[in-house]
Amino acid sequence: MSSDEVIFVADFFYEQGIHGGAEVCNKNLIELLESKYRWKIIKLNCPSITAKFIENNLDKIFIIANFMTLDRNIMEKFSTDKRLKFIIYEHDHKYVATNDPSKFTDMMIPADKIINRNFYESAICVLAQSKLHAEIIEKNLLLDNLINLSGNIWSREQIELLSEKRKQGTFQNKDEEIYSILKSENKNKGMAKSLQICQKNNWSYRLIPSARYEDFLDELARTNKLLFTPDWVETFSRVCVEAKILDCKIITNKLVGCLSEEWVLNNSGGELLKLVSENTDRIIDLFDKILRLDFTKIEFFSTKKSTKSKISVITSIYKGKRYLLNFLNNIYQQTSFREQEFIIAHAKSIYQDEEEKEILNFIKLNNIQNVKYFKLDYLPNVQESMNFMIGKATGEIISIWNVDDNRKINSLEKISKFFDLNPKCQIVYHDCYQTTKENQTFENNSSNGELYEHSKNDYSSENMIKCLPGPMPSWRREIHQKVGFFDSRLKFAGDWDFWLRCARQGIRFHKIGPTMGLYYQNPEGLSTNSNSENRRNKFLEERQIFINNVDVFGFTNYNRYREFFNV
Repeated sequence: MSSDEVIFVADFFYEQGIHGGAEVCNKNLIELLESKYRWKIIKLNCPSITAKFIENNLDKIFIIANFMTLDRNIMEKFSTDKRLKFIIYEHDHKYVATNDPSKFTDMMIPADKIINRNFYESAICVLAQSKLHAEIIEKNLLLDNLINLSGNIWSREQIELLSEKRKQGTFQNKDEEIYSILKSENKNKGMAKSLQICQKNNWSYRLIPSARYEDFLDELARTNKLLFTPDWVETFSRVCVEAKILDCKIITNKLVGCLSEEWVLNNSGGELLKLVSENTDRIIDLFDKILRLDFTKIEFFSTKKSTKSKISVITSIYKGKRYLLNFLNNIYQQTSFREQEFIIAHAKSIYQDEEEKEILNFIKLNNIQNVKYFKLDYLPNVQESMNFMIGKATGEIISIWNVDDNRKINSLEKISKFFDLNPKCQIVYHDCYQTTKENQTFENNSSNGELYEHSKNDYSSENMIKCLPGPMPSWRREIHQKVGFFDSRLKFAGDWDFWLRCARQGIRFHKIGPTMGLYYQNPEGLSTNSNSENRRNKFLEERQIFINNVDVFGFTNYNRYREFFNV
């Protein structure tokens, strides 16, 4: 096989009788790559891909378009086999279980509804079709390999046909007072909603049926007003671009990807047709560069501001010498280390001087400027220590990092990015693996995928019967103005109490993925040791919090757990 062979994988292809927008676009892409750059494209339906076929084609690059019918085991192989090189040409939101992110507030997808995350993360790149499309993917998957194509692909024949329709002038004889609606059995295209709008407003309308492309353009040419109200996010929408080329007015909603692109939004008629042609050439050229693994001058998509949300990471240390080196190395290895600040409150103990020497030597050796170290001459409880550090923080975001826990090296970067992209979210948490062996790392641990119990569920007030944010929560510092600080009277469950107060005040929580932490179930920890007095006091404290917060997590949970708390 030639080195210029590419394997194109999709559920269906145009010649198999499926003529949706994705299939039309894929057909045009394949033909133009073959004609302009002489790539040989091998087309395979998803069910035809086997592990043996993949092994026999490790030297090829795969373009994976729609993949609803791709076997889960094959997808797992793509996600985990580092020898494989593949591109995801994203059409229909295969990263969300509903195939439509618009059903969620601010298009923030709950963690349990995000699917195929590893698949997207493992691709050479993920190709989105519009700014809107890319923004939704970025804010939910936090990808570093995302490229916005900023367009769709038209064949030379389609561009010529659009040009002919303009020359014929048929688009000048329009039905001025009639609204045109696409006739489609696909409920996502919003025909029913558009009909309801017309009926409610007593607007005259007509339906544009599916037809041969040239006949369909004739129908668009007659159209003065195209009423298009899709029920899901259109990653691009070819028809809206074609309608604008034929001087149609478009009445739509905020779910049309192409209208997030300035070159589409601000142009129409012949000028837009010219841009469609130029943009098609640009996209084909971009595909060629990607297939040759030439990423020079290719810009990966990111909407992060130049002034990113700085995180103030707070860490209490008390008799923590055995964990110090692992902790210090872990924070220093963070990909966004220089952009954050780290605050250490060092409680008084018989080991304090020895621990202080190790901390300060590490700071000096690595010329670290962004660690605030406070040596305390007393032993505060956990809540007092956190309140003290919050008072010293200058970051917009606060994040707890216990000295005996470990984080994925890009976790702070991902959390900062999520807060930047989701300004209405105020508290963030994520899954953590759990281990019983000290000083392991996120990348090399014995958890066997076991997760920390309390953080498994997505946020709801009912689920706050558990302390959902877990051991590595992050939150906007500003919420303390509304909720106050941690209750320093509480010794064991101050965090649960604080998050329940946040929930009562309507503070917005969100669980994000992927798993980014390693929690050490420390047998000597304050809340995990076997001291009988500690266990009794912890129980009594949690019992009172349980009684005081029935209004948050509800009577169903109250009745379910009241026996546990002897209520």
